[in-house]
Amino acid sequence: MIELENPDFVAFTGDNIFGTSAIDAAESLFRAFSPVIKSGLPWAAVLGNHDQESTMNREEMMSFISLMDYSLSQTFPTAADLSYPAKRNRVPKIDGFGNYNLRVWGAPGSHLANSTVLNLYFLDSGDRTVVDGLRTYGWIKDSQPSWLCDISKEIQEYVACSFVNSGVLKTLVSMGDVKAVFIGFDHPNDFCRNLDVIWFCYDGGFGDHGYGVAGWPRRARVILAELGKGEKSWNGVEKIKTWK
Repeated sequence: MIELENPDFVAFTGDNIFGTSAIDAAESLFRAFSPVIKSGLPWAAVLGNHDQESTMNREEMMSFISLMDYSLSQTFPTAADLSYPAKRNRVPKIDGFGNYNLRVWGAPGSHLANSTVLNLYFLDSGDRTVVDGLRTYGWIKDSQPSWLCDISKEIQEYVACSFVNSGVLKTLVSMGDVKAVFIGFDHPNDFCRNLDVIWFCYDGGFGDHGYGVAGWPRRARVILAELGKGEKSWNGVEKIKTWK
């Protein structure tokens, strides 16, 4: 598959080895990951519910995987992280081993070279547990979504909104015919998001001598309103497209 698809990155999403059939967990892991290691591609892994059923527990296994060639896997948080006094107040207590975030940066030489263009979040969903006396599968624990929110906030840009809520969004929604709003205030910004059935899109900045970011080209947004077509005549606006 690696040769056929020629990927830039490979992710393993669990049950990388079947523990009960693996006499030596380390040897089995090497066999499981050897194709991607031989390819020289960066890769990362999380555990399923069967990986730890051999000769390693989950923490040992993630630590081992994180040290393999070309692996970007992380054990976070380790028992050492949680017990070390200097880190205790900085490392959140997260269930499982293998909860981590990998950031994909923009292409070298591009205006996004120092910016994150894609975030990959990996979560450990556990293996087996006992609930009300019954043995069942594990699940994503409360601490993990909480960690996701915290880590997401750390890598987000600050919101640059007004300090006063004028109620304009409520007004636009109540009008019923507003489908999109285009904003030209924030010159380096061309972000789009749908809020309460209305699209809000920044246009970027194209003005002469307007501020920007070194190395970034001036930017503008194209807006296309498409009419619907009936059997005998054109209908009203059916679709609005925009791109930068």
